[in-house]
Amino acid sequence: MPGIEPGLDVRPVCYEVADPFRHRLGERKQEALMNEDKKNTIHIDSQVVHVEQASLTGTELKRLGGVAAGYDLYLVVPGPAGDHLVGDDEAIELKSGMHFVSAPSDINPGR
Repeated sequence: MPGIEPGLDVRPVCYEVADPFRHRLGERKQEALMNEDKKNTIHIDSQVVHVEQASLTGTELKRLGGVAAGYDLYLVVPGPAGDHLVGDDEAIELKSGMHFVSAPSDINPGR
């Protein structure tokens, strides 16, 4: 080959270039998964709601679920004990899978 000294070892050189976007995407996915663990998925009437807070008051839950004025909010409790009426100022510790239902405040359930 012209311009190359005789006896010089010439080999193609391959460099592996790390894709910086792949690394950043991996970090984003990991962060999203970590944040996903912090979110609670609850149900208010027929809506699925994702919340990051560990607890919310009855008023906050009503607002989140679009519960109209004049309606009460109940935490659905499986079993014979019956559902729990959530007070407006009552803080509820949230867990994924909780179900809440609203009902008019002027009804008298069970009577």
